[in-house]
Amino acid sequence: MILIIIIIATLWTIALIFIRYDKHHNKKKFAISFLTLVVLICFIVFGNITRTLLAVFIIHNVLIVFAWVALIKYILYRRYDWWIIFSPILTLGFYLILSAMIC
Repeated sequence: MILIIIIIATLWTIALIFIRYDKHHNKKKFAISFLTLVVLICFIVFGNITRTLLAVFIIHNVLIVFAWVALIKYILYRRYDWWIIFSPILTLGFYLILSAMIC
């Protein structure tokens, strides 16, 4: 179920990026939006390593949702909140530090 939601959200975001590019013909915004989407998908894939610590996994997924909303906000309103978009990397780093301390 979650996988279906992720796939639908990804396809919807790609469609939104292409619609906005077709309307405004802004290549820079198109490239930034598409690369940010790729980074968010990588964060989703790499976030599966945090499943062993449920609290970190939940926080990571919440930050993914916030980052996705920030990407949509950038596509629609031209405000790039990089600190929100790249915040899921904090949970990945926290998990790696925590797992290094345990082992």
